[in-house]
Amino acid sequence: MTSAAAVLRVVLSLFVPPPVPIELVDVPPPSTSENVEAFVDPTRHSICLVTSSATYLWARRIERPEVDRDPFLKIASMIAHEAWHVRHGPDERAAYEAQLTTLAMLGREAGTPLYDTVARAMRTVLKRQTSPTQLVMRLQR
Repeated sequence: MTSAAAVLRVVLSLFVPPPVPIELVDVPPPSTSENVEAFVDPTRHSICLVTSSATYLWARRIERPEVDRDPFLKIASMIAHEAWHVRHGPDERAAYEAQLTTLAMLGREAGTPLYDTVARAMRTVLKRQTSPTQLVMRLQR
């Protein structure tokens, strides 16, 4: 199995230079969602990658990243998503658009399983944000 740091080196080879500081964490804080794979540490303006997440563990099992690139491309796209949040704020639609654009630039465009999985996640998050309860909460602010 590849080390967590080795996975990050492969992913960062896709970016020149890395977009914002990146940290590896074993366990996400309790304030994050249940299946979080990456998040922003707002106090440090850095991206945290969860090394116990399904995608990170998938990447660690890969013996030839130059052949089986999907987990590394997904992590790279997650970095793009979180970097958007660091630079621009909490807008999930725009962050997911940055993530999908990154995947397309890295060769996984619409119609590929990886792209479509992220697009489904985007729709789920956006649908949750526009639930009637969320709309009422926004109007009350």
